[in-house]
Amino acid sequence: MSKAIDQERAILILEALCERFGIAPDEFAGFVLYQGSKGKVYAHHELAPELPGAAIVGLHIATVAKTVKPATNFVQIFGETFTRNVITVSTKTAKELISGMETLLLDTIPENVTNGYIALACDGQSFMCGLLKDGVVRSMLPKSRRRALEFI
Repeated sequence: MSKAIDQERAILILEALCERFGIAPDEFAGFVLYQGSKGKVYAHHELAPELPGAAIVGLHIATVAKTVKPATNFVQIFGETFTRNVITVSTKTAKELISGMETLLLDTIPENVTNGYIALACDGQSFMCGLLKDGVVRSMLPKSRRRALEFI
């Protein structure tokens, strides 16, 4: 069963995501954060109905351990508001990453991108999270969400 995260911890988690991706904190207005198992953090809109007996409330947006790791859902839903740490890839590369390519070697890194968690985007749409270290992006797309694609 998930439980609401105390206000102070919720603020720290949201500040970490806002700082990393250059998002305005008001993007999260109206959301309540819940703590699930294994450090998973879920966002649930305060006006959404409560579901009696539900084990998990909301949408998985991050996992908290040593750092705050953004979830694929977070990148896909809030990605259009990101102003930094986004790398745009070609349609061909997006298909390869979604199909299961584990790493991507970058020739150049945009100025507003630093080592750490990044969003990968194609045609203006963020589609997954990656981990950038020294010009190499490691896919953070869960294996359960990888698919062979014919088109995007």
